[in-house]
Amino acid sequence: MSAADPSRRRGVIRQFLAYYVRAGFAWAVPAAVLVGFLRFDGDVRMIVGGTALVTIVTAVAALVAFRRRMAAAEYVPPRNGRASTSALPPAAVTTPDDLERRRGRSLMGWAVLIGAGVVLSATVWWLVVNAERADPAVAVAVLIAAGAGGIAWLVFANQFVWTRPLLARNARLAAEHPQALVLSAYFGFFDTISAGLVLRDVCGAECGRWRARVPMLSTLVVDHAGIAVWRGGRRPHAQYTVPWSSIGEVTSDYVEVDTGAGDSLRLGIHIDLRLREGDELLGWLGISFLPTRSSLRAPYPFRDRAVIEAVAHAIDERRPGREDLFRGMTMDEVRAALDDPEEFDDDEHREAFLDEVRAWVASREGTVPRGAEWLAMLLAPRRESLSP
Repeated sequence: MSAADPSRRRGVIRQFLAYYVRAGFAWAVPAAVLVGFLRFDGDVRMIVGGTALVTIVTAVAALVAFRRRMAAAEYVPPRNGRASTSALPPAAVTTPDDLERRRGRSLMGWAVLIGAGVVLSATVWWLVVNAERADPAVAVAVLIAAGAGGIAWLVFANQFVWTRPLLARNARLAAEHPQALVLSAYFGFFDTISAGLVLRDVCGAECGRWRARVPMLSTLVVDHAGIAVWRGGRRPHAQYTVPWSSIGEVTSDYVEVDTGAGDSLRLGIHIDLRLREGDELLGWLGISFLPTRSSLRAPYPFRDRAVIEAVAHAIDERRPGREDLFRGMTMDEVRAALDDPEEFDDDEHREAFLDEVRAWVASREGTVPRGAEWLAMLLAPRRESLSP
């Protein structure tokens, strides 16, 4: 173990304690002490035990969130050809032949849902009628089985009904756009409005705040024209269509997408969008989402890093002329960023940006896009003048 390891460990512990307090987990400890005094009439053992239990539970929850934020700080998205679509699973995309299979799956799903409901109803009715005459052990066993079956039925019914519009929409769009990439995107519980407002402003749509929202489970159709967000069921319609000229970098990154369960920071996909007024670039906006399955498990987005990176790469692969763009930016935008003194916090960040540009040019075998000869001159190694 190197000498720097203990000091680094102490630094991480200090960061965790600061996060434990700053994120509000620590407030549960004095609250537990107060509740203990009120509930247990000053019983020291009960107060100490309850406070210790609350401290352990909150510390574990804070540790999970803290480790995720540490991973986000250290994460580097794959760029310069380091990503591929080899890890893209079949469940991530909808194929044109899925429409025929979808009809059979839908009929089977309804049959299972209705049949299981009838069986559960008959079981409950049997319990009500024969509760007094049946053997107690048999009655208890049937009650447990009915309870477990009821929970399973509710879970399946929820998934089946919730994902039905998404799956029907995906199948229809994949059949109508066989050359496009049809994906499922999870926008979270509360981020549907914020994402919709960003897309509304970028696309110049005229609608109110509520109508601007996108579905929690949306369908993305990616082709040579751009990225379209679709909604509806068997008769889908395009809610927003963003051309590639308005799309910047498409990359995997840790994003804030509310899942309704704990910390909302998750590895997902972020898309930079250009906000224009006519031909004038007003600034950059962005949307984030979690790629998810085109199946009954759609409410549970992908967590595997390789899969998420493969989805981001598959989207960017559909962009025409992507070889001449650096992180989704044109060479004019790269030059404007380098010339803008307010673009970078300090010279170190500017040099880091230039290093990424050098790596991108190196991945192109040292060539720069047409009209960007200034970039070749900027990146050329400086020769020290020789003194006589």
